[in-house]
Amino acid sequence: MTWISVHDTARMIVAALDRGEPGRRYLLGAEHWSHLDFLTMVAEQAGRRPPAGVVPRSLLRLGGQLGDLVLAAGGRHAPIPLGISVDFLCLEAPPDCAPGCRALGEPTVPVREAVGDAITWFRAGESEPV
Repeated sequence: MTWISVHDTARMIVAALDRGEPGRRYLLGAEHWSHLDFLTMVAEQAGRRPPAGVVPRSLLRLGGQLGDLVLAAGGRHAPIPLGISVDFLCLEAPPDCAPGCRALGEPTVPVREAVGDAITWFRAGESEPV
């Protein structure tokens, strides 16, 4: 999965609004981390026990498809179908964010630092981001 700090994301969205091509979509990302590595890093920074493992992709995909069916049976749907969302989460190769970075600017905040900032913010119970 590709991760990026909220500060880099906000800056790149503003850059897209200022100088982006109308109708063009930009994929934003900074660092590729496996889910297990990312969650382990978050746990370590938060002083918590890291996860023991991850749910197999096949079960995640099945869960996404079942979720879509349950929603459909109730006459509802997710804005992005759960099956598609899970497929994206299960990508093994990182998506190519280079075109977006070239057009909008490179990320500057390391993901590990962004996670530490987020943990500090949540623990402080602040209503405004730092």
